[in-house]
Amino acid sequence: MNHESLTRDRVDDTTESLEANTLLKQDMTPEARLNALNTIKDLRKSSWEGRRSDLEVELATQRLAFAAARELLRALEATVIVDGEHAGPGNFSAVGITNDMSELIAVEGKAGGEGLDELGIAAADGSRIPQGSTVYFNEVFQRSPKLQELLNAQPDFAGALANGVIKVRYLLATATDDGRLESTELVLNPDHVDLGLGHLLNRNTGSHA
Repeated sequence: MNHESLTRDRVDDTTESLEANTLLKQDMTPEARLNALNTIKDLRKSSWEGRRSDLEVELATQRLAFAAARELLRALEATVIVDGEHAGPGNFSAVGITNDMSELIAVEGKAGGEGLDELGIAAADGSRIPQGSTVYFNEVFQRSPKLQELLNAQPDFAGALANGVIKVRYLLATATDDGRLESTELVLNPDHVDLGLGHLLNRNTGSHA
């Protein structure tokens, strides 16, 4: 029996099949059948406990990654304006604005030895955009529900970003296994950064015409 037979989706099906086969065997003594059924029951229990442990570790790692992103922003004297842990899918781990309003910083948080996701997200043509790239930054910035909500509510803020008054940075925050917080600059290609703010500026310009 391989590990795939005992994944969360297949634990019950696998052990129920084992139980059915055990009950159908004609050459087993009652004692042997009872022992086999008890063994299958223990297998089901231990498999689910293992799956729960895996899930708990995964969730704890995710929480630590989000915490690393927030902590890096605080270390850079920036206020969190989008907390990815509570913002739902389609957002950076955290986004902050420096206290002097000079930089908007988007952060990818990682923990537990996890690196940037090479598969990233899907582009419109179906290709994959690796996490940490300029194109990925553009896509997430433009798709982020929380960021777009914020920009629509604060057109002056959007204008300052579009005009370069507020610069953008992209960072990786890593919570290491020995408890340190590491920061890595994810270098954006300035010729290809596209925040998708043209429609907001055009709308605001039109409103004053």
